[in-house]
Amino acid sequence: MKQVREASDTAAKIILNKKGEHVATVQWRYGSGGGVQCDVWSRKEGETWLSLTHQKKAGGYGYDKAAAALSGAMIEGFRMANHCGHVEAAGEKKREALMKAYKRRVKAGEMSREDHAAFEKKAAKLGCRFTNWNTPAVGLPHSWGSLYHEAGLGRLEMLGFRVITAL
Repeated sequence: MKQVREASDTAAKIILNKKGEHVATVQWRYGSGGGVQCDVWSRKEGETWLSLTHQKKAGGYGYDKAAAALSGAMIEGFRMANHCGHVEAAGEKKREALMKAYKRRVKAGEMSREDHAAFEKKAAKLGCRFTNWNTPAVGLPHSWGSLYHEAGLGRLEMLGFRVITAL
């Protein structure tokens, strides 16, 4: 990343794992034309120091460019996703299994608020959120229609990482 000239065009986050170890630093630089560059320094497998592991730019109109520029970065084995994006294979498999279990439970009969809350809690432990609430008006039972991984660093926060704003 180019030398930072002004703090106003830069954002940085420090990522700590559950043990409190510094496992990544993420920087975004916002260009005057609306684009964003993201640089990630994180630990590679088997290493204890941080290395530049991800550089990506995002531009265009009308979406979260910071999450888009971060998407694809690997931090402690977790792939960062854009909105509705995909993560590492193990994370996708767990998300799909939870959604299948949820749909089976919905199909089996009425679910209480507590039942829905229990599934939402399980989703949060995976770094996911249910979306797209269905209603009988559209011919479906009261239920969530989709389950997605949280975009950007929000997923790491849901998984118990600490994300500290540095800039």
